Amino acid sequence: MTHQQQLYELVISTPFITTADVEPHLSWTAMTGAIASGHQLPPPLLEDVYLERQGCGYFNRCAWIDGLGLATKTVTVFPDNRDRQPPLPTAQGAVLLFDD
Repeated sequence: MTHQQQLYELVISTPFITTADVEPHLSWTAMTGAIASGHQLPPPLLEDVYLERQGCGYFNRCAWIDGLGLATKTVTVFPDNRDRQPPLPTAQGAVLLFDD
């Protein structure tokens, strides 16, 4: 297997967790408790990058909480997508989570 094939296999074997995967395991009570617990931890190390061009935006927020993990949230905003045929989402986002 070539190096490129190995990388491809690694990428396609990485779990992709969707809302449908997570939603049955969540409750508002558990989520609010987790948020409250998170606010008792030391503040995370944060870095933001925001790029804007012609009314469109690209935002990245990276956070690291020692002993807990790292996360990167990426969001794009393209308001004119609603006028495309067929219409496309105007805002999209994804979060990557890593163990510390």
